[in-house]
Amino acid sequence: MTNPAQAADVFDSWRRVLEVRPELAAQYPGTYKFIVEGGDNEAWLLDCAESRWDILQVSPDSEAQFTVSASPRVLRDLSSGAAFPAQCLVEGSISASGDVEVGMQLGMLLKEFSQTGHRMYH
Repeated sequence: MTNPAQAADVFDSWRRVLEVRPELAAQYPGTYKFIVEGGDNEAWLLDCAESRWDILQVSPDSEAQFTVSASPRVLRDLSSGAAFPAQCLVEGSISASGDVEVGMQLGMLLKEFSQTGHRMYH
């Protein structure tokens, strides 16, 4: 069973980064869905556009340009920079589907999240 607070903490940390660096939404536009594996299979949507962004809990069957499924631990590791998206795909610790270009943007955005978050909290 997943710890919902643990998964929500990841998305809250991304929210804090976007609050101080809203330009990231314009640099990496797209709709990114994250399905948190285990338990209730909760899902979150990161919606980035030119002049706005939003992070909200959604239904697992909600539409998105790119979808990642992972455990709360792997999401936390991706967010902190302790794990890399391509490595996780090869190892099978995440699954992904959707527009490959949008997925590549997500990889760069996750790197920005980990770097900015590290500077904010250390």
